[in-house]
Amino acid sequence: MNKLLSGIVAACSLATLFFVPLVHAESGYINQADIDAIDKVFTATEAFNTEYAKEDSTLESVGEKGAAVSTVLGELIALSFNTSISDEYTKEAGTLKSAATDLKSVMDTLPTIVETKDEAKLSEFEAAYNEKLQAYDKQTANFNKAVDNKTASEGNGYLWLVLATAAVSAGGFVWAFFLQDKNVNEELKKAKKGVAFASIAPLAGAVVTYITFMFADQLGGTYFIAWGPVLIGGIVLVQSIVNYVKLAKISK
Repeated sequence: MNKLLSGIVAACSLATLFFVPLVHAESGYINQADIDAIDKVFTATEAFNTEYAKEDSTLESVGEKGAAVSTVLGELIALSFNTSISDEYTKEAGTLKSAATDLKSVMDTLPTIVETKDEAKLSEFEAAYNEKLQAYDKQTANFNKAVDNKTASEGNGYLWLVLATAAVSAGGFVWAFFLQDKNVNEELKKAKKGVAFASIAPLAGAVVTYITFMFADQLGGTYFIAWGPVLIGGIVLVQSIVNYVKLAKISK
């Protein structure tokens, strides 16, 4: 590889590292509407439970919090859950909506109890509410597990790909930069250095992707896919290796 071509390879590799924008992959946001609806139910039921347990609460204040629970449960039941995530996710979402329907049917009896101030009916309501809320919470856990299973499935496969890219790039860099053969001509030495320079970009891209994926929770549920350095740098790396092989054959 001549001096000019070697410089071009190095420049392309570094350009992909510094100037190709990183892709912002939003982990978990594909089902954000689903998450928001479930969070609303959680917040409303927590407020209802707190009000119900207060010594100075009244039937009216309890009824008000209960009405809020019934409203958000209705929103959850009416929501069209994301069906593009996985079959397990879709199945658990349907079961969650059924559990929400059962819980809402109990909550809808509260206004009458508040109006009549029927203590016996209130005791029946409390028992039914606790039973249905427990069933709903259990199904929420199953739903969340389906999300985790899908994330783990995709994440593990992608991480293996990133690790493979990093291994190949690191191996190419070490071979080309540190294992120099003194018995070859200068042109072949330059070609080998070109391989070393070309391996920098995909290696850096793989490292950035892996680190941000591992710390996705601390980054607000997001990670960065450095597709520019990996893809373009990988192409340049292959080209530099091909060029080295051609020169090696000629020099024999």
